[in-house]
Amino acid sequence: MDSSRLVALLRAAGVTDSAARKRLQRATAPVASLRDLRLPGGGRFWHLVQQLGTKEYWRALVAALEDTQSIYGVALNALDAHGGLIPAAQFSIVSGAPQRGAGHVVLPEVKRTLEDLGLMEECKDPELGACLRLASVSGFRVAEVRERRAARLAERVLLEAFKEWTRKLGLVSYEKVRLRGDDEVPVFGPYGFDYSAPSYVHPLGDAPAARCGFLVADVVLRDGVTLKQCEYFLRKAKELARNNCLISTFA
Repeated sequence: MDSSRLVALLRAAGVTDSAARKRLQRATAPVASLRDLRLPGGGRFWHLVQQLGTKEYWRALVAALEDTQSIYGVALNALDAHGGLIPAAQFSIVSGAPQRGAGHVVLPEVKRTLEDLGLMEECKDPELGACLRLASVSGFRVAEVRERRAARLAERVLLEAFKEWTRKLGLVSYEKVRLRGDDEVPVFGPYGFDYSAPSYVHPLGDAPAARCGFLVADVVLRDGVTLKQCEYFLRKAKELARNNCLISTFA
């Protein structure tokens, strides 16, 4: 469990918050924590030594990553939304993490941490190339490779249609549209997207300053997408809006 829950349990037993935190700092076997994993607010994941590697351990770890709204939990659920298997290059889009930026957990750290935790692993496919997939211990379902190939083909058709629709309506600069699957990952600011294009359409554009806005989109082609599964997109949009970016978003 995460630090906040342990502190709450100790508080319920009559221990003050400061004393509870000191106990955690001095904790030894049979209690242990994942020292290399930092949760929001400086929290840690605690477990009993004998629980390491059990189903209860993995279930509690994933729950802690989700409940604390950590970027690692966001990335896990985004992978789940995409069938638990994606080409490695797509991780910069679905992780929800920036490629750079002070004060943020950046993309390489998210990838490294999930692999070190054993929740995500690398694999290869003759058609998709280098891939990342959710490990079986994560508890998420991983789709068959042929299923993911078909889904990616359908998503590409949708992205191409969206590209033509936005270009013909004059929403974006005609030759500046970038799609997932092109030579480079479409980006806006420090984030990757499935679709990215500059726009001068009011109110996206800033005519007096001749500054363009951006139209961005991510695609999840499946039924019943949950809030957790699309949180990676919302997280990117919220962070860009916080930085006063001119952006219109679609999912």
